[in-house]
Amino acid sequence: MKQLSTLLLILFFSFNSVQANNIKVPMQELNNIYALQEDRQKPSFPALFIYDTQNERYLTQQEVLNYLRIATEIEFTDDTLAFIRLYAKPVIKRNVSIEQISNVTNAIEFNTPYVAFYHNITNAMWKRADEGDKYIRGQSRLIEILESADNIQVYTFM
Repeated sequence: MKQLSTLLLILFFSFNSVQANNIKVPMQELNNIYALQEDRQKPSFPALFIYDTQNERYLTQQEVLNYLRIATEIEFTDDTLAFIRLYAKPVIKRNVSIEQISNVTNAIEFNTPYVAFYHNITNAMWKRADEGDKYIRGQSRLIEILESADNIQVYTFM
């Protein structure tokens, strides 16, 4: 019995500390989710939203920063905090149910405590922008941070 309890604890902690995967989904799937969050006709990009699957609500910008600090154990520099703030958009509709999201997409699974929806911009598009290389590096760093976080699944555009 003691061995079984130990095995269950090991499995529990192994499951809970699984690092994120970056799953690429069709743009329309993330746009459908984005439409539930945004009231605007023309959404702003890039945009990061982190969804708490247990409480069925989006994290605020400050909660995103707090979560990423804890979940990644990365010491954030002022530059890192600045670009995370650039990407983490204000939450307009905080309480959106899993059912509502599931009604607009079938590409998302809610089998981790957190889900990140990152509406990224392609590197080709960034290269056309002023300071594009800076934003490409920032976006790459953001993806690295998200992928290193515990208990989260990351969804980005294809």
